[in-house]
Amino acid sequence: MHTHVTRIFACLSLSAAIAFGMLIAPPVASAATDQTVALSSIPYGGSNSFNGLLRDGTGAPAVAVVLLHGRGSTSDGPVVHELRISLNDAGYTTFSLDEPVPAAGTAFSDYISDVNNANYVFPETYARVRAAIDWLHTNRSSVKSIVVLGFSMGSRMTSAFMAYGGLPTGVMVPVVGYVGIGMYATSGVDPLDIGITLPKWTATPPVLDLYGSADTNAVDTAQVRRSSYMGASADYTQFSLPCASTLSTNECHQLVGLKGGDTMPLETNVAAWMACHAPLSGTPVCQPLPLSAAGSTSGSSTSSGGGGGAVGPTWLLLALMLFSRRRSRTARRAVAHRSR
Repeated sequence: MHTHVTRIFACLSLSAAIAFGMLIAPPVASAATDQTVALSSIPYGGSNSFNGLLRDGTGAPAVAVVLLHGRGSTSDGPVVHELRISLNDAGYTTFSLDEPVPAAGTAFSDYISDVNNANYVFPETYARVRAAIDWLHTNRSSVKSIVVLGFSMGSRMTSAFMAYGGLPTGVMVPVVGYVGIGMYATSGVDPLDIGITLPKWTATPPVLDLYGSADTNAVDTAQVRRSSYMGASADYTQFSLPCASTLSTNECHQLVGLKGGDTMPLETNVAAWMACHAPLSGTPVCQPLPLSAAGSTSGSSTSSGGGGGAVGPTWLLLALMLFSRRRSRTARRAVAHRSR
């Protein structure tokens, strides 16, 4: 009798497991590959040709993410590499752009000198972002809205774009979200200082302001950034992720140990914010942030908001789906890193 009951229970457990697995099983992992797209900023007020690194989302997504990298880096550099791939895995089209650099070099002082003299870098950046948005509008007709994402110097550039750049003439593809990683309201120089450009944004989409807990300049200017935002307080989500105590400030700035897979804190939190503020399905799925890699609330938050929408089981399924993709992502990520 005991053996019979055990067998029945085992069968029922197996059936339940199969049913639950069918419920949460993710779609086949994205087979997207990098495409180098040749672009020109000249028709948009710039002066150069440049490249963008494109990954098409599955199922003709309505939302695309335009990314700008950190100082002295590339369109596949730290932080943007992880996010352009993880967001693409989630279904978004991602477009990471080469940035202009000052003629003198990539020291921060070179950017200040450029702003005060040649004034090449920032106007050229605005033209490149406009070119990328127009390219998506023309060549990816499913794309109806844009999220702009910048890391470090890229966040300075994208914040300045929101203040001074403007969309291409005749292109009705709105910016519906802004993600800044490692944002600094430092230098006191417009347009390098995010504390100066944030109040001048011509539109106020929801913002994610995320940084490492020991990234000194980001921590020290967090209140300035938050108070500078001119949109609704509920649309500004700001928090830090806990860096290991052994990391340098620069390593924490680059979120070492907090990125590198779809279930890591950086990728998980950005994906959760996107699901709430720029959902592919059109139905927001929101969860209090920050989340740990496992999907629970963690870290240090000074957010004015970021909630809204449906909260609960749907996000649990999303977290489980992201976790189940980790193994299939490992091999492709190794190939991507070897090609950098």
